[in-house]
Amino acid sequence: MISDQPTKLRATPDSRLFRSVVRAVYLASVLTIAYFGLISDSPLPDHPLVVGFNDLVLHFVAFAILTTSVLLLYQDTTRALCLLVAVAVLLELLQAFRPAREFSILDIGSSAAGVAVSALVILLLRRFVTRRRPFPS
Repeated sequence: MISDQPTKLRATPDSRLFRSVVRAVYLASVLTIAYFGLISDSPLPDHPLVVGFNDLVLHFVAFAILTTSVLLLYQDTTRALCLLVAVAVLLELLQAFRPAREFSILDIGSSAAGVAVSALVILLLRRFVTRRRPFPS
């Protein structure tokens, strides 16, 4: 029997739509980090709010977005977090061999902080959602 009701797209964590959007964010963040971290030689201009710290803010935000998408897609949190920090370190090590780039411990710290803050938020949200009591019928 065909319903006359329009179908609703639901973006719940188990829905195909949600997972597709998160996969797209994951892919976009990986490509963006790879491009600006390894390919592009031009520095990004400073934003007026973070003059002098633009690079650190960008590392933090990029790895926070990447971590969020990874943790929404995969349940193995410990392995994912270790791999994300390893990727941050690897990217910085590779930049040491690029003439227009330089290795920076501060960049690694900022990337790791983005991973940690994002992971903390996701883990707290998971705990909150699993402890939420259903409404009485």
